[in-house]
Amino acid sequence: MKSARFVVFQDKKKQWRWHLKAGNGRIIAQGEAHSRKADAQRAVRAVKAAVHQTRTLWTVSSKIDVKTRDALIAEISKSILRPSISGTLMR
Repeated sequence: MKSARFVVFQDKKKQWRWHLKAGNGRIIAQGEAHSRKADAQRAVRAVKAAVHQTRTLWTVSSKIDVKTRDALIAEISKSILRPSISGTLMR
């Protein structure tokens, strides 16, 4: 089975966007339009970093106290919600 992958592309209005596609080709997440390809690629890197942070958090969360866990969750949430990332997750 294929793994999920990010695709950066230019839309009909010449804006750069990204999609996260599941192994079956279904779009499972997408980002807003960017005027430059580099900005769309930067958004993809930010999403990947946020996912990595979240995985790390869940791996160690059973080994840390609640206060530390909540602080980590707050920090990750701030990084995910920064305006430069601005993606829309789809179900």
